[in-house]
Amino acid sequence: FVTDLLDWFEHLKRSLPWRGTRNPYLIWVSEIILQQTRVEQGMGYYYRFIDAFPTVNALAGADEQAVLKTWEGLGYYSRARNMHAAARYIIEQRGGIMPDNYRELLGLKGVGKYTAAAIASIAFGEAVPAIDGNVLRVASRIWLIEELVDKAKTRNKIFEILQNIIPEKNPGMFNEAMMELGGLICRPKKPDCKNCPVRLYCTAFKEGVQTTLPKKGNKVKVKDVYFNFLVPVSGGKTMIEKRKTGIWKNLYQFPLLASPGELPDEKALIEEIHRRGLEKIGSILRAGEKIHILTHRRIHAVFWLFRVEKWPDPINGKIVDLQELQEFPLPGLLVNFIKTQHFIHFMQENK
Repeated sequence: FVTDLLDWFEHLKRSLPWRGTRNPYLIWVSEIILQQTRVEQGMGYYYRFIDAFPTVNALAGADEQAVLKTWEGLGYYSRARNMHAAARYIIEQRGGIMPDNYRELLGLKGVGKYTAAAIASIAFGEAVPAIDGNVLRVASRIWLIEELVDKAKTRNKIFEILQNIIPEKNPGMFNEAMMELGGLICRPKKPDCKNCPVRLYCTAFKEGVQTTLPKKGNKVKVKDVYFNFLVPVSGGKTMIEKRKTGIWKNLYQFPLLASPGELPDEKALIEEIHRRGLEKIGSILRAGEKIHILTHRRIHAVFWLFRVEKWPDPINGKIVDLQELQEFPLPGLLVNFIKTQHFIHFMQENK
């Protein structure tokens, strides 16, 4: 099994920018980016990130706002915040030297079992299995594991199986091959069993049940939330504020009115505008509605454009023009909105 898998990988693996290096920092960056991002999308961000922060020292010395701006559009911003904090820890507490083994890598903020194993095996040759969603799927089919793969007991079982077969000589290549097999061949739907290099060893294939595996527990319940972004404009400027909590912590956004259910009426919007010390001129324009889906939430976002008489002193925000606005780290939802002609024209018309 291992021989055939590695032979396939050596000849047919994709050419990816983070392959062929044993630099633990570059491997770390790539693995964090790919946690919630497809390979095709992640490549551009990988280049952008290592161009801005080519070393752990450069990342540690950077301002958090610059890190978040570079990460802008990738989502799950806690990944960037954690990596930035971990880089500072490496510089301040470890003299700039990254941990070189699985156990110590787990001590870095934001580094879990999979990421630690990937870095340890690829960069340092430690024989420890790296188990992500792709590997869980491959293993459950090869060894016909019908227990729920989102249970710790099942993951431990798969870890033990792989620990017994991972080669001491080239553990990083084995881990990459397992992930590549899951990404290219042993796909969630319509697995390409015809071209699978290890189908002879696959118990699920032999029994014709490969499409029923892996088995998972109850799906995550997605909660609907309603975000009303108040977009005041005056003199070619608008107002943004820094978010203090949540998934967009330390990113900037327009003043937000969140509502638990249906979108509020105009009266509620006006009350919120006045509460923030803004003096509205004219009507409120509904500039668009977007649905933004996250792991646990479905965000219904509406942008409300309106002119104001003058600017109050924002406690946690800034008054910026269009050019300045683009320099702040923003959630992808807002990045897309400020590129719309509706918003750009409204800003220009109210200079």
